[in-house]
Amino acid sequence: MNEIHYDDETLIELFTAGDSALPEVQSHVDGCRQCGAFRSSFETFASTLSDPEVWQTGTESIRFALPDETRIHEIRELAASFDSQEFDAEVEISAIVRRPSSEWSLLLGRSFSLHSPGGIRKLIEAAHQLVNHDPADAMILASTASAHCSMIEGTRYPRTVIADLRGRALKEEATVLRYLGRYEEGLDLLERSEGFFNQGSAALSDLTSLDYQRACLLFYAERIPEAIPIIRRAALAFGQLGDSKRYQQTRSLEAAATLKTGDTRGAIRLWLSLLDVVVLENDLDTLATILTNLGQAYLQLQAFDDAGKYFHQALQLQKELGLQPYLLRSRWGLARILVTKGQWDAGLARLREIAEEFEQVGMMSTAGLVKLEIAELLLAMGKSREVSSICGGLVEEFSASGMATSAITAVAYLQEAASAGNITVAMFKSVREQIEDLPSLSAMSLPR
Repeated sequence: MNEIHYDDETLIELFTAGDSALPEVQSHVDGCRQCGAFRSSFETFASTLSDPEVWQTGTESIRFALPDETRIHEIRELAASFDSQEFDAEVEISAIVRRPSSEWSLLLGRSFSLHSPGGIRKLIEAAHQLVNHDPADAMILASTASAHCSMIEGTRYPRTVIADLRGRALKEEATVLRYLGRYEEGLDLLERSEGFFNQGSAALSDLTSLDYQRACLLFYAERIPEAIPIIRRAALAFGQLGDSKRYQQTRSLEAAATLKTGDTRGAIRLWLSLLDVVVLENDLDTLATILTNLGQAYLQLQAFDDAGKYFHQALQLQKELGLQPYLLRSRWGLARILVTKGQWDAGLARLREIAEEFEQVGMMSTAGLVKLEIAELLLAMGKSREVSSICGGLVEEFSASGMATSAITAVAYLQEAASAGNITVAMFKSVREQIEDLPSLSAMSLPR
């Protein structure tokens, strides 16, 4: 896995700062082939500019010159064409997304205005805005953007422009796959995305955002030891960039990873430490995420009053913001409170509703995890007839949605035990704890 490289502007500031530059940045450049090569080129460039002959005209010793008028005109024309493309694409996309999503793929493929860099940028932007509300529909937009990148490759547009577009489109697809529970597929796309970014002109912010998405996917794939150092690296980079919103989001993910390690109170302390800044900056989506996560953490401690308070606060914000997947996760947390407090009938009804609604927004693996809780609750209530049927369906659903093989095997084990009449609540609890994707922890805001 490649490490983050600094963008050109940051490196130029470093090379002109002399001894005042940060030691860790100096150390990175000394050991990095890519950044070290840029330093060599910059030093040659700076040396050339310091030569008085460079600024003399009418001689053969000129080594540097501004772009000629023809080149400047070409650059301006290209920039103007991108602006025009984006304007046309925004109008076209707005019209298409008002139609049923079953028609989108055909309409997007036929739209001439979307077969351009500006059109692809707008598709990526639209997918990013939609993923919080409907991940399945967002995937249509993101996959179309990737497909259109292939179509314009080799055309009149600069190679670096195409490479950056392909990197961003694949990163957006990977983000949507995270929402859909297809984590390993998302990680594969991020590897391809990083390869294209390295061929283009991606800045530090692009590569740090990619790192954040990789950390999220590793987290949800239960690869916590791999995720934690990447989370901390991304937080450090966002802090250096002065991006407070994404810094807070990344620290929130670090708290979620802390919770996964079993340090519930440590996770609570970290989330609480972020609240004041998030409220001050009016960062409502990150605030909703933190409130939901606090609800889940207090539920683990069986502090039901605190858990309910934070879930209800999160739910109110998510309704105002229209964040349907997040809203469902808060409702899932409230249903768990009912079950844990022994209000089984009410909890069962809520869980059935939530599973169905997760399916409606395309989050099949998450719906499957809710159904696993339903089966466990039915067994505890003495209603074992439905348990075997639910477990059998989950084997198929987990396989289709790309869940880890270990999860599929665990559910198949439950199905066999249920069919034989030997299943117990303890067996359910053991399996669920192995594969569970805690509901509040998937509600992470998305750095671009």
